[in-house]
Amino acid sequence: MVIDQKESTDWHLCILSAGPGMSYQDGHELLSEEVFLGASSGTWLGEKDEISLRDVNNENFILLPRGRVLRNLADTRFREHHFIPQFSMECTNTHLVRSLVSDQVGITLWPEYSWGKRPDVHMVRITEPGFNRSVFLLRQKSGEIPPVAERFAQFVEDYMRTLEHEK
Repeated sequence: MVIDQKESTDWHLCILSAGPGMSYQDGHELLSEEVFLGASSGTWLGEKDEISLRDVNNENFILLPRGRVLRNLADTRFREHHFIPQFSMECTNTHLVRSLVSDQVGITLWPEYSWGKRPDVHMVRITEPGFNRSVFLLRQKSGEIPPVAERFAQFVEDYMRTLEHEK
């Protein structure tokens, strides 16, 4: 699926994520990352390297609301794998989601790089396929991009390349 960027906007650059099979017209893919289950290191999941969704059937999930890329990914993949998660809550703030996972309130889908690593959160690979997403950089098609925006774009591209090399 290709998503077209809007013609009339007030931005020069935009960083967006997209689920599997999605891309943005005139977008440059910066990073492709696996999406893991994030769980507190102090729970039984803190000892696991990988796990099937059926093994977390009784765990409480903290997810972003519908409409967000990670939530869309969760809803799609959970449905494909016939998995109905137990929700403890929805939260619009990714920082709060990460803190709640750290405090053992529940587990969540945790992108490999873009959410960062925390010593108190363990990332567990999901054995079912399709848990990945991409991060794109879009440049406004109309108008000139200011030099400071171009420098920022170059910084972001360089930074994302360093993350790719950490794989």
